[in-house]
Amino acid sequence: MEPWTQRSRELWLKQEDKNNVEILGGEMGSTPTMYLGMPLRSKSKSKDIVWDQERWFPILGVEWQKMENPDLRLSMGMKLDQKGVRIRRIDPTAPESMMLMPSDVILSFDGVDIANDGTVPFRHGERIGFSYLVSQKYSGDSAAVKVLRRNSEILNFIIKLATQMRLIPAHNKGRPPSYYIIAGFVFTTVSVPYLRSEIGRVAELLHVLNGFNGLSAEKDSIIWKHSRDGSLSVNKLYIKEVKEHPGGKLGPWKQIWRNKVPTKYGKDYEYEAPVKLLDKLLHEFRQSPDEQIVVVSQVLVADINIGYEEIVNTQVLAFNGEHVKNLKSLASMVEKCNDEFLKFDLEYQQVVVLQTKTAKSATSDILTTHCIPSAMSEDLRT
Repeated sequence: MEPWTQRSRELWLKQEDKNNVEILGGEMGSTPTMYLGMPLRSKSKSKDIVWDQERWFPILGVEWQKMENPDLRLSMGMKLDQKGVRIRRIDPTAPESMMLMPSDVILSFDGVDIANDGTVPFRHGERIGFSYLVSQKYSGDSAAVKVLRRNSEILNFIIKLATQMRLIPAHNKGRPPSYYIIAGFVFTTVSVPYLRSEIGRVAELLHVLNGFNGLSAEKDSIIWKHSRDGSLSVNKLYIKEVKEHPGGKLGPWKQIWRNKVPTKYGKDYEYEAPVKLLDKLLHEFRQSPDEQIVVVSQVLVADINIGYEEIVNTQVLAFNGEHVKNLKSLASMVEKCNDEFLKFDLEYQQVVVLQTKTAKSATSDILTTHCIPSAMSEDLRT
């Protein structure tokens, strides 16, 4: 089992636990009081069970490499009787980053020796990945970790375990997506639900076309008359809809994420989403607790953004020379900007430049055209 796969499973378990709490009539951080309409409050002297968000399952915030190759073990200064796994990278926001170092060899976890393939004893005659030992604990618990450092020094650490905050979160905790709109540019943050969400028009269109006799996705191509170059894209289809149905009843979140916006990646987001976003999903760590990946989700068509209409799901790296740390910081910088131009540096060396006064004045009309009540989501206004 690959380490990141195990981490991903544990993240879903945490959300599953939270859902179970809500089904039982409670909330994270409190004791459930109702189940199937019946009160659970007992006058027993036994201690209440506190369902605490901080008591979710933790992970060890490292990525590791197997040490099965004898030359690799020799180069790391390991003796013949020593076994373990090599640390490749450490999550900068994890408690482990204060103690462990890249290229440390983890020899044991809580007194259980780790094999060169990353497994530990399980049931009789069986072995399992050592992350199983981590999953037996809760966030806030401590664990003894023995490591071998490059100078053959054996070090023992007591590490306080915590849940990991992924750069691209696995879920949004039931909240609507955050967004910020300026001059028709819709900025939002990337999450797994975002990558999965947009199942709609293009998928349905291709499904219908595939139903015609003699048409196959491998042999035939679609020539779309509403596009200059004949190509069909998510944003072009959306622009056509807006032009044909101005002022349509589309809620702001549906415009940004669901239903009326054609499919981008859908359920096969692992294969269809942009390579750079997938790389960040699988391998990137947050450099700070509040870091987010901010993207231009789409561009709501208007005169002011002509020529930019096809920018979609492209990461925003900087605004007017300042690094974009998260969506709230971007919205704040744009709102406070008094420079002549708004300049957004995007991934793939793309640049968006708009006159500040014109962009801000045009935003109101664009919101009205698309029936969006606010230029930013509620969480950004607080």
